[in-house]
Amino acid sequence: MALAAGQVSLALYLHETSSGVHEAVDRLVGQAVLAERCGFDGVTLAEHHAGFPGYLPNPLLAASWILDATARVWSGPLPMLPALRPAALVTEDLAWLAARFPGRVVAGFAAGYHEDDFTAVGDEGYARRGTTYGDRIGQIAAALRGQAPGALRHDHALAAGAGAAVPLVGAAGSTAAARRAAAAGAGLLLDSLSDDGALASVAAAYRWAGGAGPVVLNRRLWVGEPPLDLFREQLGGYRRKAGAGSWMQTASTDSLVSGSPERIAERLAPSVRAAGATVLGLRVHVTGLEPPAVEEQIAALGEEFLPVMPELLPPGPNGAAIAADQAKAK
Repeated sequence: MALAAGQVSLALYLHETSSGVHEAVDRLVGQAVLAERCGFDGVTLAEHHAGFPGYLPNPLLAASWILDATARVWSGPLPMLPALRPAALVTEDLAWLAARFPGRVVAGFAAGYHEDDFTAVGDEGYARRGTTYGDRIGQIAAALRGQAPGALRHDHALAAGAGAAVPLVGAAGSTAAARRAAAAGAGLLLDSLSDDGALASVAAAYRWAGGAGPVVLNRRLWVGEPPLDLFREQLGGYRRKAGAGSWMQTASTDSLVSGSPERIAERLAPSVRAAGATVLGLRVHVTGLEPPAVEEQIAALGEEFLPVMPELLPPGPNGAAIAADQAKAK
């Protein structure tokens, strides 16, 4: 089951390559296939517009490429920006993708944190994005669970219940966003740059508001010596896009957890406890990295980190266990 307790996913991003977008897409799908082979449970993508490095304008579309190329992993946008799309269209897309790949589709939603995403598509709703986000994730969740309004209820995939099993999570970097996720009946998606104190505060607000879904904790990992110079440049890009008062202005390279697999697990443990995390979402991509470096890290995490990961999370079926069973059978 997608987003089950104990699972681990990998976030993928586009590479800027000399051959352009065609090679970038091929590499993205190839890395998803590698992640499945290495024991990850899911592969996720995220949304930004106007050429934001590494991101996709429609991660749900890209998830369909990955689901078609793999056999076991789940995939979906974590997150996408529902403030930029009518809730009914997002609902239909999720339901029909789930009809094609039952049990393998997930979706996460976020309000968005910089204005370029809105101006790039001609949307003037940046200032009210938080309210729009809260309204729309509630509408999407209700429609997928069989409460579509009006004529939308006649959509064949929705009427057949194809979207009912799609697990949803709401991104939250604040207590207000956590309450919105809980109100929608969605799980919680926690970003990769927040410190443990912020994680604990947001998770507590989610639980206090009645949130009972999966809690996905995103973290940035690197087995061995990390590419800190590239990561500093990437953080600088995030800060320039974020507002002056954004929490992102305080993000530091400390959020990149590196070293041996055992050291990584030791450093992750307090974050997992602070968040009450049930699922880990890992990221190794840093803007400017060559594709082979990312692929080496995917393989290293599969071989060295996933075997020690079960000690961090609540028990549950995961790809690492499947991979280990397959290896024993050979």
